[in-house]
Amino acid sequence: MTAERVRLGLEDLMRGRAALAEELEIATRDRRRAHDRVLREIVEVADGIERLRWSAQPETSEMLGSLLQQIQEVLAGQGVSTYRPGVGDIVDGRTCEVMATTSGPGLRAGAVTRVLRAGYEMGDRIIRRAGVEVVKE
Repeated sequence: MTAERVRLGLEDLMRGRAALAEELEIATRDRRRAHDRVLREIVEVADGIERLRWSAQPETSEMLGSLLQQIQEVLAGQGVSTYRPGVGDIVDGRTCEVMATTSGPGLRAGAVTRVLRAGYEMGDRIIRRAGVEVVKE
């Protein structure tokens, strides 16, 4: 085998390796997106149960609370945690979705006045932004 054939063979191997690495990266990204989509759907179900819980009779509310706890445990098992920005914090568009605005004397524009729904994160990935009310500019 000549040195030229060895060099060409190595180049082919390197191109093949690069192509496989790219395919793996794409597959990993697609799997992560699909996983996050399922987690967002579970979060929406949990929100619906929580809303029902507050309008239900005490016995039903207790059962819904138990169901909600189970869902939160499943999410925690997947590494998902909830977060709530602090009242007075300046809204962060990466982690918060402005759902309502308010105004008032002495309030700083862009400050969170109320958290309307919790946000969910998994490590450094945002599964769903927190819904907040902020002071309008």
